[in-house]
Amino acid sequence: MREVFAAILDNAMVAGIMILVIVLIRVFMRKMPKFICPLLWGLVGVKLLIPFDIHSSFGLLPSDKIVEYSSQEQAPVIVKTGLRMVDEGTNHFIGNNINSPSATPVQGNFYDVCVYLWLAGIFVLFLYMLISSIMMRKVTSCSVAVEENVRICDEINRPFLLGIIRPQIYLPSGIEKDKYEYIVVHEKMHIKRGDHIWKISGFFLLGIYWFHPLCWLAYYLFCKDVEFACDEKVISGRDSLWRANYCQTLLECSTNRRKVMFVPLGFGEVGVKERVKKVMGYKKTKISITIFLILICGIIVICFGMRHNGSVDTNNSAKQEETVENKSTEQEKIAGQKPTINLDDYPGADGTHLYYADENKIIFADYYGLFVYDTENHKYIQSVDLKPIGCDKTQGDDACEIAVNKDGTKVYLHVMSDKENMYEYSVENNTFVKKKYALDENNLYKGIINDSGSEANFTTSTGKENSYYIVNEYNNPLGELGYIRYDPDADYNLVFSLFVTDDLKNATYFNRSDIYDIVRAEINYDGKHYVCEDKKVLADIQTGYANAEKGYGMSACPFTYVMYLTREDGTVGMVIPAMDSCRACIMGDGWYEQNNSISMSIYDMIEKGLFQVQ
Repeated sequence: MREVFAAILDNAMVAGIMILVIVLIRVFMRKMPKFICPLLWGLVGVKLLIPFDIHSSFGLLPSDKIVEYSSQEQAPVIVKTGLRMVDEGTNHFIGNNINSPSATPVQGNFYDVCVYLWLAGIFVLFLYMLISSIMMRKVTSCSVAVEENVRICDEINRPFLLGIIRPQIYLPSGIEKDKYEYIVVHEKMHIKRGDHIWKISGFFLLGIYWFHPLCWLAYYLFCKDVEFACDEKVISGRDSLWRANYCQTLLECSTNRRKVMFVPLGFGEVGVKERVKKVMGYKKTKISITIFLILICGIIVICFGMRHNGSVDTNNSAKQEETVENKSTEQEKIAGQKPTINLDDYPGADGTHLYYADENKIIFADYYGLFVYDTENHKYIQSVDLKPIGCDKTQGDDACEIAVNKDGTKVYLHVMSDKENMYEYSVENNTFVKKKYALDENNLYKGIINDSGSEANFTTSTGKENSYYIVNEYNNPLGELGYIRYDPDADYNLVFSLFVTDDLKNATYFNRSDIYDIVRAEINYDGKHYVCEDKKVLADIQTGYANAEKGYGMSACPFTYVMYLTREDGTVGMVIPAMDSCRACIMGDGWYEQNNSISMSIYDMIEKGLFQVQ
């Protein structure tokens, strides 16, 4: 649904430009035949309906989407207007709001909230339309037919058209005979032109794009233009006396108006004074001029609704900033795509490799993708599939060679045997730029400690040497893959899983006081997902952790697997049991000795059958 909403936003932006163009055409070409404007609004409707872009060398819009969906948590929506200052400011605002520290799991993701609001708006508008239609049907249920498609009703005070498949003209019972002809001719012309279908179609699109103020303006002007076009068709070939009586009927019907519930299918009178002026001043336009105006207006609107085949570089300095050593004048840009992660899959033969580390993030990669991970907030900044650029191999001549610059903003990738197809990946923009590069060793991150790439060091803001290292990667599926931030001066170091299911991704470490009302315990170990929901065992686990005694110094027990505990209130937290048979464990504020009747080490819990495989 996120992708759908992003496509809707992009369509709305493009349609907004088309709407403004049509508004200008209406202002500066007032004397053109009135039936042209509904045709132009039809082009807007087509654009709002189609889910894809039309590219042409005549297109006046930039080739990139104005609003683009990114699957990353940092910025699900990327705005690209072609104006760098606007794009950077807008995307910075979106990113800050989405990743605000105040955004808790309860409040939900900012972008998801927008999606839900959009769906709620659609529901409200269509419900309003349905209720209005039902009420109008109820009001007109006692009407009496006087001729085909024409009915008289005591409960209404003005004429209108209602229905889609079998539209009916409804007239108030007090209608004067001399007005009857003009009203019926007008409403029958609506039926002949199919206006009742076009108007409900317009309202349907308005319901989808209700959040866009220009779409409301477009629908209002469209309804006016439909009436103008209908009037023009009705009075064509009529004498001045007939037109005068027609205008008098319009005026009298408008004086009887009162505010009623909005009915999308009912044709009320809109812009009556303006319509009267146009009717009385009507002059038939030559066919040649009409055809010329249709072509010119249509071409203008269509060009503003199409994207240009090539992208336009609006800032040469921006291109220079993206270059390490650019040996090619042509640069192919590829938007990063979210990889598909199966928690049951295993890392490559050489394991998952760290390529960058600093105090707040790590960059790692394997055949299954490239990942930029925020270690402070424990979420992904970017995750991208490497298969589209051919960098999804880890061994042999087809293995991918990866390097990262000093500040972790650029990643350089290419297949080892292919020096022609080289790519620079921007972490900020989630985009690959295809170009040849010559790397400056002095500008690259050099903190990888071992050949396997499982450990990378960095210097903290206080000048201390820390490191990250990958755990549980060999002979274990991705669901067990994790990392530890290692501080040599700390008594304990926490483990964080890199890939977890959605129900566990918001878990934080429990302290002793957080452990109560436990209803579920689970752990990924040895390629299996183990779960315990036995009340007696859970009570012992709860007692052991809640009453654990603080450990001192450093524990010699191995800690690499996280156990997830779920409370009755739905809160999920983490603890780290020891892997061997000792009673040590790690919680959010240190390591402890468990105080319970049975050993709560991972090995003992599983070997004794306290946890079951799911």
